[in-house]
Amino acid sequence: MKFILPLVLAIVVVIGIIVGLQSSTSNKKSNRDEPFNTNSHILHIFKNEALAGTSSIKLINIPEEFNYVKIDFINSGTKPFTFTINHGSNTGNAAMSGTIPADGKIHTFSNEKSWSTGEYYLNVSSAHKMSAAVDVDLMKRSHIE
Repeated sequence: MKFILPLVLAIVVVIGIIVGLQSSTSNKKSNRDEPFNTNSHILHIFKNEALAGTSSIKLINIPEEFNYVKIDFINSGTKPFTFTINHGSNTGNAAMSGTIPADGKIHTFSNEKSWSTGEYYLNVSSAHKMSAAVDVDLMKRSHIE
């Protein structure tokens, strides 16, 4: 009888851990895991995606019709960092670049001319460890005008 309470408590803890792990992994889907909605005018690629360490590379695949990019950075670290978006490969032609100051504010970048479809690589780097987040949205021309 005295072993029942610890056994029940252990089972409840294990169930809680399993449920917590399942919910945390189910929320981490890439844009490739979600169905593509062609009726939407905005396609969210990254939402509050963490940037840490001294460098990070994120793939942005631009489908047909979604050829405008809006990117928001928040740098909550102590040093500025730089970014480039390269077309075709990690070292391809730079389509966009900038520096994000360490001020904790949202810094927004977007392209004025439409980009072609294909793969773009978001490269973020810092001389010191970053503490930042990025949102990337793709938009259709009709949503811009």
